[in-house]
Amino acid sequence: MGKPDSADELPAVNGAKPPETQKQAVESPAADQAPAPAETPAPPPAPNPRVTWAREWGTNALRYIWCYVSWFLLSGFSLWILIEVRVALLTLVTYVRLQMMGVAVGETVSTGGQLRVADQWIVLFLALGWLGFVVWLEAYLRAGTQRGTFWPRLARVAIWLVVLLGVAYGLEELFTRL
Repeated sequence: MGKPDSADELPAVNGAKPPETQKQAVESPAADQAPAPAETPAPPPAPNPRVTWAREWGTNALRYIWCYVSWFLLSGFSLWILIEVRVALLTLVTYVRLQMMGVAVGETVSTGGQLRVADQWIVLFLALGWLGFVVWLEAYLRAGTQRGTFWPRLARVAIWLVVLLGVAYGLEELFTRL
C-alpha cells in the first residue's frame, strides 16, 4: 500500500470530504477603482544606538547638574534662613526673660549668661535640623529628577523657604518692637 500523493486522494474520515483545492482566479480591479499599492513603504531606519545613548546620557547629566546646583543653592539659602531664625529666637528668649524678670522698658539688666546658654542650645538644634534638611533635600530633588518632577519640587521647596524667611523676619521685628 502506497502513500497518496495529494490531499484529494486521502480517505475521508467519518464521511468528511477533503477541502477544496481549487485556486481562486485573481480579478483585475475595475476601471473606476484605483489599483492597490504594490508594496508597503519601508519603515524608517532604526536610530544608531550609540547616538541615542549619548543623547540620553547628556540629557540625564544635564538634569543631574541642575539638581545638584539647585541643592547647593537651596542649602546655602536655608543656612541663611537658619541664621535669621536664630536671631529671631534669641530676640524671643530675651523678650520672655525680661518679661519674667519684670523689667520695664528703658531699664538695663544683664542676662548675658542665660542668653549665651540659650544661644548654644538654639544653635545645636538648628544645626541638627539643617543637616537633616540638607540630606532630605538632596534625596527629594534627586527623586524628582528621576521621575521628571524636578521643577515642581524645586518650586515647592523654594516657596516654603521664602515663607520661613518671612516668618523669621516677622518674629524678629515683632519682638524687637514690643
